[in-house]
Amino acid sequence: MEGEEERIRAVVDSSIVFSLVIKGKQSAYLDFFLNDRLELYAPEEIIYEFRRHSKKLRDKSDTFEEAMFLAFSFIKIMPREFYIDVMQKAYNICKFDEKDSPFIALALKLGILSGQTIGESSKTGEKQLN
Repeated sequence: MEGEEERIRAVVDSSIVFSLVIKGKQSAYLDFFLNDRLELYAPEEIIYEFRRHSKKLRDKSDTFEEAMFLAFSFIKIMPREFYIDVMQKAYNICKFDEKDSPFIALALKLGILSGQTIGESSKTGEKQLN
């Protein structure tokens, strides 16, 4: 539509959500979540990671419930079935941190990353995002 700005899709990493939950309204990422030009996504694994760390997060946050609700109300959680077909490719890209594979797979599936966005360092042989 004319006059409307195109929304930018982004995959949100767990550390960004954790920061918002811990720091609440003081988080540097608050504006990121409140930006209506952004369409935020996360793989379902973020829920499992959040559950694993919820006690630690609750202990560090004065406004745990409010901040958790705020963070997850802006994120579209995508089921594993949506990106499972590109998980092996994602794993090959981020072997250095396997926990990131679902996030990379989701970015690949959403078209945020492509095979051309990922290069290989000629010096180290490591995969890098370009």
